[in-house]
Amino acid sequence: MSPSKSPRSKIAGRSPFHFTRLLTRFVGVSPHRDVVHLRWQRVVELVRHVRSGLADVAVRTGFADQAISRVGSGAFTAFP
Repeated sequence: MSPSKSPRSKIAGRSPFHFTRLLTRFVGVSPHRDVVHLRWQRVVELVRHVRSGLADVAVRTGFADQAISRVGSGAFTAFP
């Protein structure tokens, strides 16, 4: 079970499958894409307000330092 689905589906009181269907229907993105978007918002916040390197920000938000630029390039363009 995906870590992006399990805790959130439990909070919502739905099975992971049903939670995925509901989130995709009402928000327009998969749970994974939603979690990546939330993490990316945190990256932007940290980069703007905290004086630390990009590698440190990547570690603090759960991205590998090389992956942060790859994820960032499409993080906002395809999100509704």
